[in-house]
Amino acid sequence: MADYLDILREWERNVANPIIYEHLDSLFPAYCFRRIQAGSKDDHWASPFKIDLSLPKKPNKEKTVVYANDLFFREQGEWDNKIAIIDKLKEDNGLNTIYEAYVFAAERLGISVPKNGSGNLYDTKSTSQRLLEKLEAYFKWNLHNNTGTVAKDVRKYLNITRGFSEEDIETLGFGLVPAWDKVEAYITNPRQGFSLEDLKFACEVRSVDGYTSVGKEYILSIPFRSGGKIKGFLFRSINPDTQPKYIVNKNLDRKTSFFNISTGYEAKTLIVMEGELDALTATSKGISGAVAIGGAYLSGERRAQICDAFNRNVQKITLCLDLDKDKDGNPDYAKRFNANRRSIISILDIKPDFKKLYVAEFPKPCDPDEFIREMGSESFLRILSSAKPWWQYLSDNITKF
Repeated sequence: MADYLDILREWERNVANPIIYEHLDSLFPAYCFRRIQAGSKDDHWASPFKIDLSLPKKPNKEKTVVYANDLFFREQGEWDNKIAIIDKLKEDNGLNTIYEAYVFAAERLGISVPKNGSGNLYDTKSTSQRLLEKLEAYFKWNLHNNTGTVAKDVRKYLNITRGFSEEDIETLGFGLVPAWDKVEAYITNPRQGFSLEDLKFACEVRSVDGYTSVGKEYILSIPFRSGGKIKGFLFRSINPDTQPKYIVNKNLDRKTSFFNISTGYEAKTLIVMEGELDALTATSKGISGAVAIGGAYLSGERRAQICDAFNRNVQKITLCLDLDKDKDGNPDYAKRFNANRRSIISILDIKPDFKKLYVAEFPKPCDPDEFIREMGSESFLRILSSAKPWWQYLSDNITKF
């Protein structure tokens, strides 16, 4: 392994880093980088945005810079606020290791990563990633093999209430969570090779005085996948009166990356929905590009999701968010307009020239999951096809609200 790591370091230094620097603008398109003094000792890339992709109070064509001699993102006025290019690739694309970031960049730029002596790429899965995959398999096994009342209720909820087929249930990774002490016993079995500390680091559940409702009230598991990797789990109650509907493991930040986004850059179109089940229902009906933000609009701390979309070369975004009822039971068009407007502003703040941004509207209060189950996927596709360009949507509604 030492010999292979030496080869990898040499490749990183002499091949990967120079090529990554040359193509920084394509790897990070959201920054709108410009190359300055190429080939000189002051060779650098410059962006008018801050490192977090917000605009500075005073316009600055070189607010964020990356110099050829050190390969760090640095922010003018906050020079010590820096991050290495490879760490930025990890952060923006939900990658766990530096090696994965180099593989990601290599695939984008058409270069090859050295292989080890066996001809296989070095296994870079972190302990946490392997543990999360093991948990997903364990939860799925419980759902499909447990014959108790709880398991039957969960399967009935998925089949009848939510309309998922058996194939959907398997493909989308739904599972049944047993009492959490059983999860701990399973994962720490010597045959699994994990410790309680590993479990806590990868998937710690919320508890009060040692009690957790995961595996009791919240028994349906939904793997939170983004970019092809499990980042954690949504645990859902199947009781319609339970609030909140979901809780998540403490290590999962569901606001920093799109749920259900594909593994690479082939997803050129995103249909942005609020809830994770909205995206899964659409996906199960063959509607590609459905992702969830876990909230009512794209803004603030969810900016990372917008950046991630553009870093994946997304070319079209359709906002398809819930239409709620107001206090009188009528469609709350004003609330939906204000949330859509905030999302539009956030997207255009990052990429002002982005033109393929559309807004879909429901004819009655509902969410995508509910609409698809009631009206069918063909009707939902018609909703998407009739989505308005963002400027037309604002023009049609700005005087109403």
